[in-house]
Amino acid sequence: MKTSITKTSSKYKGWILEGFPKSLIQFNKFVGINITPHLVVILDESEENLKAKFNKILIDPETFISYEAYEMGQDFNEEVKKRLVNHSKYLGKNVFQM
Repeated sequence: MKTSITKTSSKYKGWILEGFPKSLIQFNKFVGINITPHLVVILDESEENLKAKFNKILIDPETFISYEAYEMGQDFNEEVKKRLVNHSKYLGKNVFQM
């Protein structure tokens, strides 16, 4: 892990470590190899709820901007709204992936 994270390309592109650390021992090992995270995200949500929210994401195929249902209120651009498609159409194109 240390070798991959400390590569030059990783310094610019970054890394996402899902599910790590899971214990104090793992955390101490991470700190022990002198790697300092720039951002830590903790999702305190059930996997089922996260998948349900993810499946409601819509993409504008012209701009590749993603939207969630709550963003489409009364003043939402109607032309953009007509273009929106389910995100799953783009998963195979590496445009938008979970």
